[in-house]
Amino acid sequence: MPLQAPDPPDEAVDALRGALGALGDRGQFGVRALRRARPEQITVAAPHQVFTLGLDDLRERLSLRDAKPSAWRFFIEVDREVVASAETTTISAREHEFSHVNEGPFVAGTVAALEIAERWADERNEDFDFRLVHIPAIYSVNVWAHRRGADTHDEDLLVPAAPAPPGVEANRPYAPDELLDILAGLARDVPELGPDDARGG
Repeated sequence: MPLQAPDPPDEAVDALRGALGALGDRGQFGVRALRRARPEQITVAAPHQVFTLGLDDLRERLSLRDAKPSAWRFFIEVDREVVASAETTTISAREHEFSHVNEGPFVAGTVAALEIAERWADERNEDFDFRLVHIPAIYSVNVWAHRRGADTHDEDLLVPAAPAPPGVEANRPYAPDELLDILAGLARDVPELGPDDARGG
């Protein structure tokens, strides 16, 4: 069965459309391909909910169940080619605000990881939702195929997007427990920084 893009909340879609329309009208797209495109060439595709795990979550080796919904992310296409992503931040169940447009390496990385996850889902007789797990502190972005309607994650799959952190193979399908074990080790290696510590930038 295919890996399906779930329906995003109307509030997230409205926030996205309003922001993209305003940026386009003012010619303020930071992405060159969007600045040069005509409005009719630009489409928004593959909405997916973003879930976040923090360092403490990983250090305590929590599960995907503990990943917190934090945003909705969309691919932005020009003539059906993905050139960027855009995110809306989840403030509450009924409140979403536009966050940013991004053309960085994780955009192409997510597209490639999604292709792997789609092939995996096609081989199974279940419906899976396309999600994303983001772990900002170790620069980890992972496509998450979640079995629709399931309360557990035993049948789920994670595919790390490139660029992946050390010890993680981009575009390789992982069982959630296997990948989280590796990421937990990386999280424990991150030094604790105090409020006056300049090492974090």
